Amino acid sequence: MASNWEKALGILEPLFLAPLVSGLNDTEEANKREKALGSSPEYQIPESYDLALEQLRKRQKDTMPGYDEAMAGIQQETAANVTGAQQLSSGPEAIMAQSGIYADQQARIQDLGMRASQWQQQQQQQYAQMLQGRAGLEAQQFEYNEWIPWQQQKNEIASLRGAGSQAIASGIDSMGAGAVNIVANSTKNTGG
Repeated sequence: MASNWEKALGILEPLFLAPLVSGLNDTEEANKREKALGSSPEYQIPESYDLALEQLRKRQKDTMPGYDEAMAGIQQETAANVTGAQQLSSGPEAIMAQSGIYADQQARIQDLGMRASQWQQQQQQQYAQMLQGRAGLEAQQFEYNEWIPWQQQKNEIASLRGAGSQAIASGIDSMGAGAVNIVANSTKNTGG
């Protein structure tokens, strides 16, 4: 025949052990998850961004598109005007006309040079902006691929471990309270 202790423990055992087992399982699961932090989706800097950056890097060193053709056009027009001036007049008038033609050529070459310089500065600025943008993308890539997933998983593990610890403590408290009740009931029944 079973004693009062055995009867009491038989009835109370599932109540005592369930929180304890649950807590131990949660703690074990947290440890497994912590060891195997699985890979998360990775953020990739778009390939098109790097291609555009490479094109800008090359273009910032190039001359303005159409520069050579414009320069050749200015020189051809100057040569044609000088020839025309020589054919139409001679002496001081021809020299004055040629002087005006060459001054016009010089002004047009300077204007073309300024536009080419501005174009190149714009290319350099765009390249610098793209480099800054890439630095921001790299920071975003690190945050998205590494920091946030790691932090989320660490938070989940900590939560699971905390729930396990609470369940273990609850089980131990229940066991202690149950033992006190058994002892109290046992002393009542024995009259001691």
